[in-house]
Amino acid sequence: GKCFGKVERLAELAQAVSDTATTTSVADALLRTGAPEERARALAMLISMLVDGSVRGIGLRKILDEPRAMSFLKINEYRGILWFDRNRYGDLLWWMFAVRAVIALRGGDVSKARKALEPAFRETVGFLRAGETSAFRFRELLRLVDHPGDGHAPSGPEGAA
Repeated sequence: GKCFGKVERLAELAQAVSDTATTTSVADALLRTGAPEERARALAMLISMLVDGSVRGIGLRKILDEPRAMSFLKINEYRGILWFDRNRYGDLLWWMFAVRAVIALRGGDVSKARKALEPAFRETVGFLRAGETSAFRFRELLRLVDHPGDGHAPSGPEGAA
């Protein structure tokens, strides 16, 4: 359902997402998929950040330090605890994986791309678990991502976005 709709339009979005993609071009592509304007703009900012040369190729931990990612995740403090938005975190992970898939498929070798994406998928699932384990407390998420050996975050390298 929801995931298929994203994948169905990924080819169109992949054309909008390039090394020179602008937030506006990505937002326009998302709007054409039927996304509400506010969501399209937020996702466009995220996707543009993920394909930006300054963050592409870095792992989740470093992305979480990015002010743009922190803004996207709606980091807020309540009673001394930093919280992040659960749905936005899921979007961040999905789009990190989707951008990796687009990059992996650029060469046209589906078999090679699949081999590259299998560990990325497992890593993404591990990061989803870390988000849930953190109870959506941002500092706890950072701790879990920094210390993957505790069984809640992936144990391999974080990989590229």
